[in-house]
Amino acid sequence: MRTWKNENMTVVFILLIVIRASGCHESDMLKIGNDRYQQFYQAETLTSAHEPQTAHDSISVHTRKQRLSFDSKENMAITRSNPEVGSEKDSSEPEDNMHTITHQDREGLLYSDAASTPTKNNPKGNVDISGRNASEIRLLLTNLSNLEDNDAITNRDYGSSYILPVLKAVKYDNNTLPIVFSDVPVNVRVLLNIIHIANFDSLQMEYTIDVEMEMRWFDVRLANNYSKSIRIREMSVIEKIWTPDPYFVNSKYSYFHVVSFPNFRMRISPNGLVVYTLRVTLQPACQMIFCRFPHDRQQCDLRISSIAYPQSNVRFSWHSTEPVRFVSSVTLPELRIASMLTHQCHVEGKLIHSSCLRLVFNLQRDGSRFIAEKYIPSTLAMMFAWVAPYVPYNYEEVRIITPITVLLTLVQMEKGDQQVRTSYVTSMDTWFGAMKMFSVISLLESLAVLALIKRSRAMGRQSSNATNQLEKANFRAEQKRLTRLYHRLDSTARFLSPLFFIIFFVYYVIFVAQGDEMECIKG
Repeated sequence: MRTWKNENMTVVFILLIVIRASGCHESDMLKIGNDRYQQFYQAETLTSAHEPQTAHDSISVHTRKQRLSFDSKENMAITRSNPEVGSEKDSSEPEDNMHTITHQDREGLLYSDAASTPTKNNPKGNVDISGRNASEIRLLLTNLSNLEDNDAITNRDYGSSYILPVLKAVKYDNNTLPIVFSDVPVNVRVLLNIIHIANFDSLQMEYTIDVEMEMRWFDVRLANNYSKSIRIREMSVIEKIWTPDPYFVNSKYSYFHVVSFPNFRMRISPNGLVVYTLRVTLQPACQMIFCRFPHDRQQCDLRISSIAYPQSNVRFSWHSTEPVRFVSSVTLPELRIASMLTHQCHVEGKLIHSSCLRLVFNLQRDGSRFIAEKYIPSTLAMMFAWVAPYVPYNYEEVRIITPITVLLTLVQMEKGDQQVRTSYVTSMDTWFGAMKMFSVISLLESLAVLALIKRSRAMGRQSSNATNQLEKANFRAEQKRLTRLYHRLDSTARFLSPLFFIIFFVYYVIFVAQGDEMECIKG
């Protein structure tokens, strides 16, 4: 008899803990506990009427009530404050029948105390805590209460199973737009959280972006009397609810994240506000113009539109405050994001005119790498060609080899940059073209000087072989004139080469590097 009583006390304790963990309010626990206690008390009364009371079982009914009931000062005044959670039915069934109490917690899971209830087939239940006394149970329940208070369970959302009765009550059709007035489209507000963005590829003209897209709209059919929102993360439940059909107009490739769980979630407020969030990685196309490369500024955009609904039915709009946010700071290797702009647009198709959102990334290329790898080396190589006018005249081979070597170096240096390939002339092409032109001019100057030197030497030989003084004087005069000419040519080259380079550099910085982005492809 004592064992049977302890087992029933154990059942009540387990039931209270399970319901407590599942999210019931204390009023629900009190009602279910009292129902269980009434069953236990009735069975005990019937048994006591047929069996004599022994000294071992001398505990009075009043004492048992004090052990199994809640503290009257704390719990007897509790009323039901959560109308959403259905109350369990009062049980008046005999103990021989299986009495199952099922409760839905906030995660949509189902808890049952059938396995813990003592029956004829399972007289002891699953857990045996008959050795614990009432003080231990009260201490454990007190600790659980403190944990709940600290964890703020009452602020958590309900689970997805709470939306199912709402859908059933209104005979919800997920293929029907949540339109209240025929002339008012469904306004879907969009917010983007950029998790990662990179790979602004100038060759493929594309970039990669990992974004968390949040959409908000009102669906009056989902309005409910719950005191808290409903959180849904199961795709089987999300598919029962109408959602917009956004697609990324300029995306070449995209995929949703499903590891380790499909990255979708939905939150439904009691007033019918639906917040739908998904994570997607995209590879949008980006048409780039490289007229001013590597001083170019690019614009890459991301366009979002509806694939099936015209703008008279569904209208996309940006979130009112901070529609685009970066989850973490972004550092790009070459093209950095100077600014972002959000616009509303329209996609005009043959069948429908749909609403559209456009996110524009204003990009600016970091030219420091090109200064170190292109501009400074090419300038030094070109200046090395200026050495030719300073070479002594008896080193004729050096005067020829130096400009040719510089020219070949510049050609190889320009060819080594395979970052962009265009059919039009870029700023970098203009720069290397000028450097090669200066090298060619230095080569031509060296050839002209060598030709004059060779002719001057010929005049000297003819002067030595002259038979009369008049011819000898003429040859010497011509020799002096040629000598003065190539000396003057060298002096002019030494002065004009740096001057022309400075003039070109100023022109390049002001007009070429800062010129029109579209100038090279115009008419």
